[in-house]
Amino acid sequence: MGYVGLSVPFAFAIARAAINVPWIVMESLIYSSLLYWLAGLSSGGYLGFFALTTLLGLATSSYFNCLSLLAPNAAIATPMAGLSVLVFILFSGFIVHRPEIPKYWMWAYWVSPIAWTYRGIAVNEFS
Repeated sequence: MGYVGLSVPFAFAIARAAINVPWIVMESLIYSSLLYWLAGLSSGGYLGFFALTTLLGLATSSYFNCLSLLAPNAAIATPMAGLSVLVFILFSGFIVHRPEIPKYWMWAYWVSPIAWTYRGIAVNEFS
């Protein structure tokens, strides 16, 4: 679902992001409420965990919306999305630890929204 010439692309992107916000907040609330307490995390950091999961949802939603607008069709956008998720997860510092990431792949560590969320949750929990 790309730009079809009926509206300004910037307005379309802003409207699409604004529509996604309530859904992402609701999904993050359900996810955070279940996972935080079931994982046995400390009771003082729930709001930080909720904020981080909400920001991760907003960031990934915006990223995939941008990816879908840049790709010419769904047959190209789907493998691009899958490959980028693979790179984000692989180089988030959880599967391949930061010192073990090759220097030429270090950019993927700093670009990954999942890596930033992992670090934020660790700081939120252990400080």
